[in-house]
Amino acid sequence: LVASIVIVFLAAPSFVLVPISFSKNPFIAWPPRGVTFDWYQSYFASPVWQFATIRSAWIAILTGILSLILGVPAAFALARRPVRARRTVIAVFVLPMVMPHIIIAVGLFYLYAQLGLLGTTTGIVLGHTIFALPYVTITLLATLRTYDTRLDQAAATLGARPLATFRLITLPIIRTGMITAFVFAFVKSFDELTVALFVAGGASATLPRQIWAETLHNVTPTIAAASTILLAVIAVAIFITEWLSREKHRA
Repeated sequence: LVASIVIVFLAAPSFVLVPISFSKNPFIAWPPRGVTFDWYQSYFASPVWQFATIRSAWIAILTGILSLILGVPAAFALARRPVRARRTVIAVFVLPMVMPHIIIAVGLFYLYAQLGLLGTTTGIVLGHTIFALPYVTITLLATLRTYDTRLDQAAATLGARPLATFRLITLPIIRTGMITAFVFAFVKSFDELTVALFVAGGASATLPRQIWAETLHNVTPTIAAASTILLAVIAVAIFITEWLSREKHRA
């Protein structure tokens, strides 16, 4: 009972905007009145909303790929190599998870101003990767803890080179963990607002930043429709992760 109450308390605020997105009220108000799909039509008919959504998805994909490129070698090094001050290194990796995002965002703003990366896709992807990389590294570390390294040793005794061992033995076993890590990075990037507020704007606005901008100037249920779509994308990603986890345990 207590667990159910806590879950409802945490999840309920996220779903408040869902019924509002179908309301006939011309502005965000509770309780919703009537049922209409006009706000979703307004969302899909707007080039601004479409561009922000596509841009967020593209940035999230790039963030996931870059996080895997950096996170996979880091996880292997931490899991299989005798790293000095291992706990300290892991603490540094997870620091962006506990540090206030605005501190990092402000630092990125001044750094990007010097490097000319403000308002660029590269700058946003790098900023999102800072927050997504800890999730990828931790997920892969958890996957590698249950990995039997004797399989690699057996492959080596049969003449397999390290690259072939990784491609034919290691990668198929940790593939589920890598997909899960990518999904975590994708969700973290797709929902990230703080970095976008400081380093993106105008034509480079992401979906969360566009929602933020609309709440300051035009509070219509179109914002609720956009928020519902954002919530749906995250929910689908979570269900994919859960499904992959179950499939892994069945295997």
